Amino acid sequence: MRKSLVTFAATCGLAALAAVPPSVAHAAGSVEVSYIKPQQFADAGLGQFDRDRNLETLEQVFRKLAAKLPDGQTLKLQITDVDLAGNLEFRGARPDLRVVRGGADWPQIDLTYSVLQDGRVLKSGQAHLSDPAYTFGLRSIRSDERMYFERRMVDDWFTKTFKEQ
Repeated sequence: MRKSLVTFAATCGLAALAAVPPSVAHAAGSVEVSYIKPQQFADAGLGQFDRDRNLETLEQVFRKLAAKLPDGQTLKLQITDVDLAGNLEFRGARPDLRVVRGGADWPQIDLTYSVLQDGRVLKSGQAHLSDPAYTFGLRSIRSDERMYFERRMVDDWFTKTFKEQ
């Protein structure tokens, strides 16, 4: 892979190499995510559309993190429950308003994971991701940043679990 990029750069010039997306320029780990009975999750969103959108966002978070694994490793995840930060409140025309108060409404995710390479399991386990202090040390959140608290919680879990990878 690296040799072909060098050849490509020599043929087309360095400006062309800069245009190559990072995912092409650096091969890395991958992820396989499966959701077990997502319709029974504690709180993955309001209705199927919202749940599907939130679970897709969560999968993107795992995909980005799995790219940090060494080339050829695959992170397999089975998500068995999701409880998003905050609570849904029904206020007039906006029934999907998620209110975060910092009380007993912290984000939680239950999952089983394994990391495989060449067909063998390198590491595996179960995890209950939970962040009761999710509003402490709060940085500014952009209004378009979906699932900020869940992203931060998953990132912390990944860093602690796979720091030696």
